[in-house]
Amino acid sequence: LRSSGADSPSLLELAGELEEHHLSELAVLVRRREILERAWQRLRQPGGDADDLFTLAKELKKQNLFGAARRVLERARRVDPEQRLELIQQHALCTYKDPDVPAHRALDDALRILEQDADLARTQDAETLGLAGAIFKRKWHTDGDKQHLESSLAYYFRGYQQGTPSERGYTGINAAYVLELLAHVEDEQARETTGGPSPTA
Repeated sequence: LRSSGADSPSLLELAGELEEHHLSELAVLVRRREILERAWQRLRQPGGDADDLFTLAKELKKQNLFGAARRVLERARRVDPEQRLELIQQHALCTYKDPDVPAHRALDDALRILEQDADLARTQDAETLGLAGAIFKRKWHTDGDKQHLESSLAYYFRGYQQGTPSERGYTGINAAYVLELLAHVEDEQARETTGGPSPTA
């Protein structure tokens, strides 16, 4: 984060004027700059209120500013006396989506957050399990290791089993999708081994 010195009200006014002149793309850029300015100013100050910081992180997420959101959530967690699970989950999500950190490190860091702070090994929370499934799915996209797909499926399926009816949609759909990916990978492996069509073709 870098501060340009422009204050937030002037940037918001500029964004509004750009929208009035149908320059919405420029308005979006100005709004992104404005929220980054607020985040930078907030992080330069010690401490803070966990709820206010969480609200700011949500705004940053809406603008796909995951790196800044991660930093704000780190601060929010430090000052949150309750150590709320939602803060931990969002911290993990913004960590693995941070484009400023190498993918393998971001994924490992996010997984570590869930393991150490959300009791990943024993949790019955569907969202936590869904996040772990997403992390391992991204790990597979990064390095092609089939074991990561298998881990992704295991976490998504645990989330489906543990979740309430309203939570099962996300984890269930993703479990089915990863299962399809695994079938495709296994078909490709069989084709490479036999030198011909896969057994399921």
